[in-house]
Amino acid sequence: MRRSVLERESDPGNKTYATASMEIEKKELRTAALSAMATLCAGPIRIQTESGVNLQFDVRRLITWIDSIFDTPSDKSHSIGRRALRNLILHNKDHPYLLERSIEMCYLCKSSKALESYFEVVTQVMTEREDYVLPFFKVLAAGLYALGNESNQIRMKSARILRILEERQHKNSKLQDLDISISDKTIAVYKAAQFEMSRRLAKQHSELAFFVFSEFSYYFNQLKPDQQRNLVAAMLPWVQIIELQVDPNGGPTANSWMLLVNLLEITIKNGTILHNEIQALWQALANGPHAGNVQLVLDFIISLCSDKREQNFVDYAKQIVVYLSNTLAGSKVVEFLLLKITPRAMAPEKREPIQVPSDCALFPYVADLTTILAAGSKQDQAREMLVHLIHELVISKIDDVGNATLNKEYIEDFIESIRQHSPKIVWAYDDANGKVDEDSDSRVPEAMQYVATEVVKIFSITHPTIREDWGKMTLNWATNCPVRHLACRSFQLFRCILSSLDQNMLGDMLARLSNTISDEDDEIITFSMEILTTLKTVIEALDNTDLIQYPQLFWTACACLQTIHEAEFSESLAILDKLLDKLDLGDPAVLKLLKENYPAQWEGAFEGLAELVYKGVKSSTCYDRTLKILEKLAALPQSELVGLDNVLLFTVLANLPRYLRVFEKDVKDPLALASADNVANIAEYKGYGDIAEALKSLVVMRYRTDKDFLTQLVAAIRTSFFPENDFKTLTFLMGLLLNKHSWIKIKTMQLLCVVIPDVDMKKPEPSRCLTIFLQYL
Repeated sequence: MRRSVLERESDPGNKTYATASMEIEKKELRTAALSAMATLCAGPIRIQTESGVNLQFDVRRLITWIDSIFDTPSDKSHSIGRRALRNLILHNKDHPYLLERSIEMCYLCKSSKALESYFEVVTQVMTEREDYVLPFFKVLAAGLYALGNESNQIRMKSARILRILEERQHKNSKLQDLDISISDKTIAVYKAAQFEMSRRLAKQHSELAFFVFSEFSYYFNQLKPDQQRNLVAAMLPWVQIIELQVDPNGGPTANSWMLLVNLLEITIKNGTILHNEIQALWQALANGPHAGNVQLVLDFIISLCSDKREQNFVDYAKQIVVYLSNTLAGSKVVEFLLLKITPRAMAPEKREPIQVPSDCALFPYVADLTTILAAGSKQDQAREMLVHLIHELVISKIDDVGNATLNKEYIEDFIESIRQHSPKIVWAYDDANGKVDEDSDSRVPEAMQYVATEVVKIFSITHPTIREDWGKMTLNWATNCPVRHLACRSFQLFRCILSSLDQNMLGDMLARLSNTISDEDDEIITFSMEILTTLKTVIEALDNTDLIQYPQLFWTACACLQTIHEAEFSESLAILDKLLDKLDLGDPAVLKLLKENYPAQWEGAFEGLAELVYKGVKSSTCYDRTLKILEKLAALPQSELVGLDNVLLFTVLANLPRYLRVFEKDVKDPLALASADNVANIAEYKGYGDIAEALKSLVVMRYRTDKDFLTQLVAAIRTSFFPENDFKTLTFLMGLLLNKHSWIKIKTMQLLCVVIPDVDMKKPEPSRCLTIFLQYL
């Protein structure tokens, strides 16, 4: 419509005016539509029809829509967004999530403008509607946090809502005395007022201290360091008045447990960045009016140390002890620790695992110790079990094995390296943890490779089938374990062992791959990458004669090349590369066997390997490997599995950007010239003499300029492949423009300028491509 209006205008000035008018009208229409939608929000999001059917809007999509409105810089859009959110909240009292989520965004908003909008809606609803009830501590915590905001408008609204809500509680902390300080623009003034207001409220509402702290803890680790410091200022007065208590069994009560584990989590996750602030929190707990807090804290962390037996946690515990020792109760801390150092205390005792008090469910947030503490104790236990197994199953029986290839001294050295935690036998949780950007071809920690190799070598003395047995076990874990990390590590261990493969083992792997390839979830992608890497390693290890017994590997590679993820595509290319090295796709017998095993459930027509590989030129990551594979395919005879007789054409086109680049003075690329020589030989062998001559002249640098080279080569391409492939050529080159490498884009544009005159633009398809090309220009 816009184009038709502009075409009717002959005067350029009128065209400009018409364009501006349409933009204004479009903006006004968008605003009007937004306003209408906000008005429609003034109603229930769930209704029940006369027939008893429940109908409901998708609340998550509504929330996402409002978030997108608040992400815009427009004041008018924000006003409409606030009206929409307010309507949703007021007309859906049975959905308290809407208001609770708005309060949550008062902590987590990324932009100050969005924060102002959310906070304004919360304050309006809570002040105007007394019938809309939320737990007082939730609004109290959000208000105290907002008192430290840079915007004095937000601070003043926060102070006002705190006064109003406190009046409804029939209490008075005389907060109005601090209004002037709260509205002051000087940071030191309003920060001091924030602390004082928090102190007065903590004193007046001490029964809410644990709930307020739990609410703050819920958001603490989701905030940036500056925001966390603001939160600490609001938290400190509440921590100072808290009294920790023990239950009849001697452990901390639910209240005390919640505070200690939450504060411990904050310490572990932020102790380096917020050292002073976290020290202040622990010391506030010790310097308050309740002297017994110190002993309960010490009992708690010592009990955890004994239960977890994790050195990393002991380090954090020592830090907490240092914090407490610098308080008024510092001397008592030392006395307490000295009492613990007794002969009786040194004897190991069997302890029941620490249980989380059941009443903790009452709080908004309670940290999970199993997630915040590293599981290093399991690693130590695994080391000791390995040492025990070596002693029991190898060393104790080595004398019975007459032809033992390893002596006891060698094995004892390996055991000692385990006990000494030698770097060569230790790997961290994140080492080669299935990351798609790993450079290593096998994606296995070096330490894992070493340990697996040594274990197989040692256990083979008394158990000759250990490699095969262990390989089957690891692959069973890899394909059946629901814990992704363990499954991925099992695949890595299988690659280290690399035992023989049977059809059942391969079938399990391919079944898992079929359910995970092209998945959107990052964890699933990681899992798929492990399977692909394992298949690549298996193919590399198999002999050519053995590999042909697994034709499904070929079709698996073809299927995986249709993935939507770049990393999976790159690894699938690597698999195909290994297959092409080992399978002779020029052998009619091999082609016949592969065709006979064509998957019955394959969707669509199979157009050949080349068609699957072509899209790799669009990726800066896969470009080089794609060129390598295309050259291998171009050298093969034409067949249904390889592709049509134009594979050579697209191999030349894909390589042309780097061929043109060799004419630049600061670029030295011997691989490009080697590639040109190889492609020239292929072209000559297949009867394309003109193309071969042009490329061979490039190899010896006979051309003075890249333009001369391009003119001769494109003329040869025109003679051999046009007009049958002119549109395909244009489409292929347009795809090259998607590559992120700027030099590929530039060289492709240069090539297009020469090729386009040879394309019949009267056809509809090339004309559309030309429109896109002109946009690039």
